[in-house]
Amino acid sequence: MDFALSGAQRAAVARAAALGARVAARPAEARSLLAADGLYALRVPRKLGGRGASLLDSALTLEALAAEGAPLGELFGLGAHLFGGLQTLLEARRLDRATARELLAGRHLIAHAVTETRAGSDLSAVACAARRTGASYRVTGRKSFVTGAPDARSFVVYAKTSPRDGMFGLSAFWIPAGTGVRVERGLKTMGLRSAHPAPVTLDARVPASARLGREGEGRELFRRVITVERAALPAIFLGQMRRLISATLRFSRERRQFSKPLLDNQAVSHKIAEHQLLLEQSRLLLYRACWLLDRGREAGREAALAKWAVTDAALRVALDCVQLHGASGVLEAGEFAAALRDAVGGPILSGTNEIQKEIVVASLRAG
Repeated sequence: MDFALSGAQRAAVARAAALGARVAARPAEARSLLAADGLYALRVPRKLGGRGASLLDSALTLEALAAEGAPLGELFGLGAHLFGGLQTLLEARRLDRATARELLAGRHLIAHAVTETRAGSDLSAVACAARRTGASYRVTGRKSFVTGAPDARSFVVYAKTSPRDGMFGLSAFWIPAGTGVRVERGLKTMGLRSAHPAPVTLDARVPASARLGREGEGRELFRRVITVERAALPAIFLGQMRRLISATLRFSRERRQFSKPLLDNQAVSHKIAEHQLLLEQSRLLLYRACWLLDRGREAGREAALAKWAVTDAALRVALDCVQLHGASGVLEAGEFAAALRDAVGGPILSGTNEIQKEIVVASLRAG
């Protein structure tokens, strides 16, 4: 097995790192800078004018951006678009040239509307309904947490077309913003704030052509999409870990206590060594999951392991780095407190890590 990046991958990583540094220096312009580089069309196939980036290459790009300090909330929003909304269109083979052009110009963000107040990981509890009348559907309900909703040009919405069938009665719809879609006031989150999540209320009349796939295929479509998201989106936390480890190593070399650098204390140096282990082992799991999916192989368990490992590791590293920086680590406006706030969401979003453990156990039981 070859673990080396190709020349093209190294060039893409260098390009993303340079962009990440520019975004970090101008965070208020993050969205426009990412869009100008074509990143909202990163996964658009080459035949439609996009880069056609593989899942692994996309993860490498997000990792490099985060490692240079690009705001994690913006990157989470970018990932939710790429691996949630856009990925659904790719899976359903519904991405058209007109939408691709809008994506390439950075003018079209696709929000993934799944979560409801009583339906997070439990798709059978989705209450949003889609009732067909002739050649159209009326989609009604409320989604409680939709990343990027205020800026979205369209929404992929999951709704029940056959409520009595539970999760097997779920269908997906692609609905333009403004077509009976009302974005409510944005949510104030602990971290990842620039991801701009908001609730969305729906009372939309859409043509039958807005349905993605056949009625009742929503569950399987979502399963494929969320597997991709779990495999690739946590790459932003790999970048965050790299940045925190580098900053803490530098600090512990320079900071002196009791006439010697902090790094000369094993209590400090061993903790940093543990951080490097957490980074490298979780990164291998994520790269493997992306590699498998790029080859069209089933990788539900591998994606679950990657998401679980990366986000747990990122939270541990962020918390330790706050402690290792002492008083400066707990300053609310400081880099390390902000990193901790961002990392807290990792084990929850895209399916809690407890759900990932259930996926792993189910896979082991099935043999």
